[in-house]
Amino acid sequence: MRPLNLLALLVLPVLGLAASPEEGFETFLDAVYDGDTEAFLSCLSQGNRDQLDMLVMMIRLSPQEAAEQLSSQLGQELPPEEIEQWTSLDLVELILNSQQLRGNLPARSDVLVVRCETSGDSATVYLSVSEAEEEFPLLMVLEEEVWKLGESFL
Repeated sequence: MRPLNLLALLVLPVLGLAASPEEGFETFLDAVYDGDTEAFLSCLSQGNRDQLDMLVMMIRLSPQEAAEQLSSQLGQELPPEEIEQWTSLDLVELILNSQQLRGNLPARSDVLVVRCETSGDSATVYLSVSEAEEEFPLLMVLEEEVWKLGESFL
């Protein structure tokens, strides 16, 4: 094996580049289960990151109302002053590490990619979750040679 090929085999997995839509989704799913905010954001398409930024901007416009609503939904007190300074990273960290989300996630081993249909720079990954009879399709898109979640999650 040529040295460059060997180097690519060693370095690419470390960088976490998703070579397939299935790998991209598995990386995203691992970020959710690990509560890894930065990895989660890196797995989102640019369109999803833009939507998330817009949502944070809207939340910051009404911090008192947002604090009341999010506190109620997530079961933890959020001061409006803190919300006024939020970034997308802050919102994702709050949600990923909330007891509300953690308590409702199925076991990681119960979520499986069962198949994938790829067409150019987009793909549909089909998930199976134990105790659910149907498969769940999710859109993945290829951006900068990395497969990212293209399905809107908002």
